[in-house]
Amino acid sequence: MKGPIKGHFYSLLLAAPLLTASVLPNAGFANGQVEIQPLETQKEHTAQEIKNLKTKIQNAQAQLKKLNAEASRQERALEKAERNLGESRKKERLLNNSLALLQKEMHQTQKEIATTQAELDQQKKWIAEQLRNTYKYGQDTSLKLVFSGDSPSDTARLLKYHQKLHETRQDKVEDIEHQEENLKNLQTKQNEQQADIKSQQNSLAKLKKEQETLKANVKRAFDKAQASVKNQDSSISRMQNQSKLLEALLADILLQEELEKAKARSTFSKKQGDLKLPLLGEVVNTYDKAKSVGNGTWKGIWIKPAHNGNNDVKSIAEGHVVFADWLLGYGLITIVDHGQGFFSLYGQTQALLKQPGDWVNENDTIALLNPDDMNNQPVKGLYFELRKNNDTLNPIAWLKKNR
Repeated sequence: MKGPIKGHFYSLLLAAPLLTASVLPNAGFANGQVEIQPLETQKEHTAQEIKNLKTKIQNAQAQLKKLNAEASRQERALEKAERNLGESRKKERLLNNSLALLQKEMHQTQKEIATTQAELDQQKKWIAEQLRNTYKYGQDTSLKLVFSGDSPSDTARLLKYHQKLHETRQDKVEDIEHQEENLKNLQTKQNEQQADIKSQQNSLAKLKKEQETLKANVKRAFDKAQASVKNQDSSISRMQNQSKLLEALLADILLQEELEKAKARSTFSKKQGDLKLPLLGEVVNTYDKAKSVGNGTWKGIWIKPAHNGNNDVKSIAEGHVVFADWLLGYGLITIVDHGQGFFSLYGQTQALLKQPGDWVNENDTIALLNPDDMNNQPVKGLYFELRKNNDTLNPIAWLKKNR
């Protein structure tokens, strides 16, 4: 049977009383006890927490669905606002181009009007000069021709020429006047077109401003909806992580429950006198022997490794590891709970192979010893203790005679 509960704090709590009693010689086992609820209560409480948390997650996911729907609605509104604003900008560009073209045409029309006006003024000036000359001399040219004494045919021809010339001038003046009128009408029309374009530009500018305001409002609403979705996502993720932790804790509690049942079935008390040494070697001091340095006595035994022997530290019986770490006075130490209140301690090792919560069987390697790295130890070897609840036991009484 193997069921690791790596890093589980219940293992440390189980080890705490034992370690307190080991480090503080006069401390009672109960002094280091931390009150722990029964496993069944822990299991029910954790299962209820998981159930409540899953309900919260479901509610949060339903709310997230609504928030996503709102975010989608705001996204569509933002898309519409941007499209409308884009159309207005395109129309603005077309109006600007039309206005620029019209202004160019108006400039050309102004030049043509000026040219036509100058030509008309020239014609009018010439006609006026002719009229002044006629008035000045007080004679009509046609009468002069009649009484000039020239032959009738020449006179008729000259009269006809003067008449034609007069009509041509008159037609020219009328044509110029008509052209001038058309140009002025064109200018009036262009002015009206310009006014219309500018009116459209003003209306469009107002519409653009309204659209930009609408877009800004929609963008804020969209950003807010997105932020709400993100926050809800984060909240759900946190709750899901918490749920996973609780489920892992529940699994640990169930495993701990199984371990407790296994310990309840423990037969360790029947193994007295039948245990093997945890290390191949020789016992170099006895239980309750006075320490060579400091006060007090050893509550365990020291085992010196055999020369060129196997330096693997073995578990003396099945159980689960409740502590595997460095501890002042013990160095790297592993503590195994064998059930029925029995614990075995393996101190002053150089490498730990198990973690709290690991299940170990009899003769499993749980640590390593390195004789070349024991210069600072009181004895160069493995320190081994046996305990029953808060009481130390003489390991020799539990070991095989022909160990």
